[in-house]
Amino acid sequence: MCLNAQPITLSLEFQDEVTWVRSMPGLELSIELSMPVGVGALARNVLRHAPPSPLEIEQAIELVEEAVMPARVRLPAALQLFSADQLLYGLASEFLGEGHRTIAAQHPSGLNLSGPWGSPIWLSMDAVEALFNRLIARSEGRPEAQDRLPVDSAHSARLIMVRELLHHWALSGLNSAA
Repeated sequence: MCLNAQPITLSLEFQDEVTWVRSMPGLELSIELSMPVGVGALARNVLRHAPPSPLEIEQAIELVEEAVMPARVRLPAALQLFSADQLLYGLASEFLGEGHRTIAAQHPSGLNLSGPWGSPIWLSMDAVEALFNRLIARSEGRPEAQDRLPVDSAHSARLIMVRELLHHWALSGLNSAA
């Protein structure tokens, strides 16, 4: 593995029954990887409450881990994820403090993410953990009046998916835009 290799930017796409990781347009390397866990199914079948219970969160994590861990070996060593998912972007743009948000154009990765979306936001692993810890606090009883983080099943599923992807694929974050 070359330590100085430029990361390849791949698109993370959430669907009902599967999650896709695909090559970005214009990339010479063609990648299409589907993982057998989708945010819709996760929301319907596991994350049944708003906020989800701690047990539901743990069950969701286990299902996501089973899908993402073996998928990593099928991807390039140096990679970066980009997602144009509107709900994920909403979490990044509205519910992160300024200390966790960085406009992707200013991020050291220097990725060119020009496209039809707004300014991408770098969603670091620390930022994802901060959001996840807020989800856990809500699941353990923190009142909505103290934290307006969306904890419905659709937002929770995306947050859990991203957290597990970043953790198990050893990524420092992802770019999000909508």
